[in-house]
Amino acid sequence: MMQLPPYTTSVSEESFAGKTMRVRVPDILQTVFDKNDFDEATIKRLKQLDTSIPFKKIEHFEFFNEEDERYWTPILDQYKDNTWLELPFYVAEALFYRKILEATNWYENKKDPYEKHKSESVEKSHFLIEKTLSFTNSILKEEYAAHQLEELLLIDLWGNQADLCLFHDGNTPNNNEDEAKEKLIANDSASFLKIIDKGCKRVDFIIDNTGTELIGDICLAIYMLEKKKVDNIIFHVKEAPIFVSDTLVKDVYLQLEEIEKSHPDYKHLAKIFRDKIDSGAVKLIPDLFWSTALAFNELPTHIKESLQNSDLIISKGDANYRRFLQDREWDFSTPLSEVIYFFDKPVLLLRTLKSEVLAGTKTENIDKAKAVDSEWLVNGKFGVIQLHNFQ
Repeated sequence: MMQLPPYTTSVSEESFAGKTMRVRVPDILQTVFDKNDFDEATIKRLKQLDTSIPFKKIEHFEFFNEEDERYWTPILDQYKDNTWLELPFYVAEALFYRKILEATNWYENKKDPYEKHKSESVEKSHFLIEKTLSFTNSILKEEYAAHQLEELLLIDLWGNQADLCLFHDGNTPNNNEDEAKEKLIANDSASFLKIIDKGCKRVDFIIDNTGTELIGDICLAIYMLEKKKVDNIIFHVKEAPIFVSDTLVKDVYLQLEEIEKSHPDYKHLAKIFRDKIDSGAVKLIPDLFWSTALAFNELPTHIKESLQNSDLIISKGDANYRRFLQDREWDFSTPLSEVIYFFDKPVLLLRTLKSEVLAGTKTENIDKAKAVDSEWLVNGKFGVIQLHNFQ
């Protein structure tokens, strides 16, 4: 059996993971306080969570239902003696957001504690959203062109910068058109185009952030469907809110409403997507698994069996990337075929780099990034388009 590298942890104060658990996580929790009007009981539970991070062990855990218990029990049993810093980094982050849901009684009231964050980020991203809508509208009027699909793919990738875990105010690093390709550490877009040009019956998106990124997802889906390159598209979205800006079903509809209200010149694009949902060409499928601490080598049977019917899975964002890599300390040059050894379908990984986990990259590309930016691995200014093409 292959010897797997260790998990990323937050033990080191100098690592990005260490700084996240000591600084960014408390900041995010404070923002949750600031943007919600909680009752005294909720405030008390959130303060207890605040005081437990990062040096205490996992405290009392209340399960939402049997499914929630099934997903979380193995994690709690395995790491019950670990402090937050000793936990694998992704486990610690996912557990933090899960404890917020517990403290705010989300399962009973279904109130998204990040709703205000999300709406504010959309307001601040008005220009970027309009730019994406305008481009999509223009290319829909023309014959299909692979280079236009590639440009839309790049737009969708860089929309991943708008992550409220990293950029609380919704502002993101600038990437002009020239930088869009220059700042790719890996670029398998040509392989993606070959798959799409053959025609796909079904493409699955594992969705990440709402707002600017979700607009990119929607526009990419519209273009592939309208140009008859794909028959059906599934958006796999979170059932429970996590990682501040992650997408729920309601966020998709709120985004469509935002297009209709704030971008009236392009409201027909929202109608196209609504019609695709109504016809069944697009499906929005929520699942609690996406909001857990489990890596993708632990996909539940019902999701794994569903994905077997897909011609291509498009994985969006940093957290999904980390889950495909099990959040382990792989050598950056390790081939994806060795890293995603457990998955036998083509996966396109679209991700801007916001953590220290990476694989499937060339040494010379890493050296170029290091030469221009010491924080290249974590600041969201660099990205990857990587295809795990299982053969």
